[in-house]
Amino acid sequence: MIYFKIDELRKKKGLSRRAIAKELDIRQDTFNNLCRNEVVTVRIEHIEKLINYFECSSMDELIDIINEEE
Repeated sequence: MIYFKIDELRKKKGLSRRAIAKELDIRQDTFNNLCRNEVVTVRIEHIEKLINYFECSSMDELIDIINEEE
């Protein structure tokens, strides 16, 4: 399972989901689904925007891969 850390990163910046979605030009419902980890597919351009916005130096700052067998 892929787990996005978007809400944790967002809270550190003290910003609302709406503000970030608007700034990154990502539909509000899409951004909310990403924050809640309720997505089946993700556009690469959204991942790129999020990495740049949160100034991630590596992918693991934004995403965790969780082994479902654990």
